[in-house]
Amino acid sequence: MTLTVTQSFVNIGLVFGVVAQRLERPPVTRKAAGSNPVNPAPLPPRWTVGVLPRKEEKMEKIKTLLKKFKASEQTISMVLGVLVVLVVGALVINYFRNVRTTKEAQPTSEETSPQESAQQPIKLEELPAVYTVKAGDNLWKIAETIYGSGYNWVDIAKENHLKNPNLVYAGQELKIPKVKPIIPKVSQPTKTLEPITGDTYTVVKGDNLWQIALRAYGDGYQWVKIARENKLANPDLIHSGNTLKIPR
Repeated sequence: MTLTVTQSFVNIGLVFGVVAQRLERPPVTRKAAGSNPVNPAPLPPRWTVGVLPRKEEKMEKIKTLLKKFKASEQTISMVLGVLVVLVVGALVINYFRNVRTTKEAQPTSEETSPQESAQQPIKLEELPAVYTVKAGDNLWKIAETIYGSGYNWVDIAKENHLKNPNLVYAGQELKIPKVKPIIPKVSQPTKTLEPITGDTYTVVKGDNLWQIALRAYGDGYQWVKIARENKLANPDLIHSGNTLKIPR
């Protein structure tokens, strides 16, 4: 394994350090045999010049691993970035594809099915006829379109023997009978009765004491006063042409 430039400088520094230690070490004096030396001989060094200690070797291995990890970290980051871009791009493309498909699936207001565009409005003069039900139709709406009155839905239901008139299907064909439009009669509003201001009143057809009291006093319960004043044996029976006194 070849050493890098940094490792070479470290080794040279270690060599110079060892040499300097040996130069600074004091000389060893020895006494005669059998006597204890004042300065015992130094222990041999734990390493020789040019060989790194175990701790330094471990540190170098750690540095090497860190360098390799940093180099691989850049590669991993690049790969992850590419993957993120690809995933986001796929999601965006899929989203716009779904939106486009949904828009194409929904018909616009101008687009109509061939069945709907082919069917023309049915007129009263063309009855009897056959009507093809469209989406959103009901018998009232069909009758109102053809007859001008929704009340003719009964005739359509009867002509087609529908068990449930509230349920018709798009595409279903209905027989439209030739009948007169049903025009509902509008009740005329009740005319406002004129108040009775005089002391007497001549009964007309349709009158009763309650109505007369209401016109004379503004209170129908005052009919008792009119009946007592006129000594009526049966207040429920008055005749047109009779003249009643209206007490004040």
